[in-house]
Amino acid sequence: GWLDTQKVTAVYRSAELILPAMEIMKQYPYFRYSMECVTYLMEFLERHPEKRQEMAKLMRERRFVWGASYVENLELHVGPEKLVRQFYLGRRWLRKNFPGCDTIHYCKTDPPTMTLQMPQILSKAGIKYVLQGRMPWGFYNWESPDGSRVFVFAIRYSGPLVNPKGNEGWLQYAAEREAYYGSRKLPSQMIFDFNSDYLPPPVSLPPYVHEQNAAMKRFAEAWNQHYRGQFSRQIKPPLLRFVEAEGTVEDFIRKEPDVPTLKGDWPLNWAYYDEPAHRIGLLAGREAHNRILAAERLYAGLMQKGQAGSYPTKTFEEAWQE
Repeated sequence: GWLDTQKVTAVYRSAELILPAMEIMKQYPYFRYSMECVTYLMEFLERHPEKRQEMAKLMRERRFVWGASYVENLELHVGPEKLVRQFYLGRRWLRKNFPGCDTIHYCKTDPPTMTLQMPQILSKAGIKYVLQGRMPWGFYNWESPDGSRVFVFAIRYSGPLVNPKGNEGWLQYAAEREAYYGSRKLPSQMIFDFNSDYLPPPVSLPPYVHEQNAAMKRFAEAWNQHYRGQFSRQIKPPLLRFVEAEGTVEDFIRKEPDVPTLKGDWPLNWAYYDEPAHRIGLLAGREAHNRILAAERLYAGLMQKGQAGSYPTKTFEEAWQE
């Protein structure tokens, strides 16, 4: 990641994000946490194998969830086979190594773009939802030429870090999005997509949520008592709760919201600087993609003719991971 080298960033993620989130869950069982991709889980387990069973339990309870891809990738910069392999090394690896656990959302909080046939790839991989950053905020269906579609929640990913509490936090978000929800007759379920790069899990939020829910309940009870007998003036207080990434979208679409359908490519708006700045690395990656693909095809052909030994599955998997 851009924070530092991959190794240093993996150490930071494990020490400052994942371990603290697991500690918060011990104190507040209703806390939930989501991370973008499966490689973060792999890196964490390499550094903390003693936490494997504890993490497995949290995953089965859907208190800690991971995006279904191997990494967050710039889809336009990799070959077509590598897009498919994201879910071999992501969702399939997770299900194989942690029976009873699963993930059905594709998370791209940072890299923009959606390639033409990505909804088709996602559908075939069993992925139902996409959390996409750097796109106009809102809810969409994204459809491939074959008619496959996935539900997309375009999350907030810009601007300065805000105080998540009170008038500068979720109340401000609710006010800003009231017109969007109202004009589209969307379910009255405001998703507070509070986030920032490498933001440690905020330990102050679980007790804050508990306090806010209690305060709103007391207010509603006093209000309803004051206007008892006037049914039209009775109110039901909102409820704040922590929901993992998949649950957020599942709850929302269960109410069958009427959202627009998008088709085609969403172009890469980073191309003007990202491509030139990383050209040597990108070309090497594309060449590696094509060589691995050619080697797999050649090996498969030789095996059909009985001219090769056992298929080197592990070697090819490690090559795709690199």
